[in-house]
Parts: sequence; C-alpha cells; structure tokens
Amino acid sequence: MIKLKDIFGENKTINEEISKAAKSQHLSWLLGELKDYEDEVKEYIKELNKEGEKKMAIELMKLYKRHLIEFKIGLKRIYK
Repeated sequence: MIKLKDIFGENKTINEEISKAAKSQHLSWLLGELKDYEDEVKEYIKELNKEGEKKMAIELMKLYKRHLIEFKIGLKRIYK
C-alpha cells in the first residue's frame, strides 16, 4: 500500500507548500482589491481639484501616496 507520505514526503513540506500558495493567492487578491480602492480614491481627489480645492487635493494625494507605499511594503513583508 502506497502512503501519501511516501509520495509527497513529510506532511510538513506539503503544508508549507500549501501555505505558500495560499499566501501568494491571498496577496494577489488583496493587491487587486487595493487597485480598485486606489482608483476610487484618485477619482475623489480629482473631483476635489475640479471643484476648486486644488491645494487640498494636492495635499490629499501626497498623503495618500505615502501611506499607499507603506501599505504595499507592509503587505509584502507580512506575506513573505
């Protein structure tokens, strides 16, 4: 009788590979959701700019970009 352990090796290895695949898939999903969110925020900021709130729009965009970069870096660290 052939056991799964004989085919795949130690269970620990299988679990590690499954965990890596799941993390990768979840990270991809999160980054996709983040992209949708980015588009909405950018549209909102553009609308502010059209309404004559240029200074406010510029400051919001700077703040948004800084936090977005930090968030993406954090995601990649967590999902390593």
